[in-house]
Formats: sequence, C-alpha cells, structure tokens
Amino acid sequence: MKELGNPKEFLGYLMSHAMKGTGTRLMDNFTQAGFDVSKPQWFVLVRCFHFENEELLQSEVVEMMMGDKTAVTRAVDDLVKQGLVSQEIYKQDRRNRVLTLTTAGKEMVPKLMQCAMKSIDEVTQGISQSDMQITKRVLKQIIENSNKLNAKS
Repeated sequence: MKELGNPKEFLGYLMSHAMKGTGTRLMDNFTQAGFDVSKPQWFVLVRCFHFENEELLQSEVVEMMMGDKTAVTRAVDDLVKQGLVSQEIYKQDRRNRVLTLTTAGKEMVPKLMQCAMKSIDEVTQGISQSDMQITKRVLKQIIENSNKLNAKS
C-alpha cells in the first residue's frame, strides 16, 4: 500500500490553513483599527465597492461566496441596519436584491482595504515577489482546473 505521507503537507490542508490564518489576521487588524466587521460583511462591502458602477445582485454575492446564502443574507441585513449598504428589489426578479454602498459605506471601505493590505503584508513577510507571483499563477491554474472539472459534473 502506498504511504500517504504527512497530512500537513497536503495542498488542501496548506491552502485551508493559509486562508484561516490570513482571515484571522484580517479580523484582528479590523478590530485593532476600531472596526466591528465580520468576514461575510467584509466580503459584501468589498464586492459592492468593486462593482460600484454595475448592478451587484445579492445572488451574485452568494455565488462568489460559494453558495453561503445564509451568511450573505445575515451580512447584508446587518450592513443595511448599520447604514453601510442599501438594497433595492431587482426589477427583473423580485426575489433578488441590488446591493449598493451608501455614502458611509463608500467612506469605510477604503479604510478597511488599508487593514486588508496590512494583513497581506504581514502574512507574506519574508516571501519574495517572484515567489508571490509563482504562488498566484499556480493558484489561478488550480482554480481554472477545478472550475473546468466541476463544470463537467
């Protein structure tokens, strides 16, 4: 029987722990900067920011978060209550909502992005630019491969 090797060397384990550690660092930096923002709220805010000139549907955010409808709904509801995001009924499908940053949201996101960049800088400390470029290229290829394989099934 073939030896499986050290589970801590498996790619899935490494990617999962890199994401978890980076997310924890990001949340710590948000807290240190005085922001009370959850990961799903951050995800919604940054997507609204990047899609500012387009209609961003709540269902699209759910897809981007790999189907976590409950987390997106809760995050959107909280962001609406905080006055950071507004939502309107989508004219083509009344079950869906168009998400838009409010003025307060537009002011907050760049500050959150500074925390995100600080987090990336911290967790990539000691990694060369060329290694980072290779890492990004490899991860993009893994994503492309998995998307192709998953589309077939």
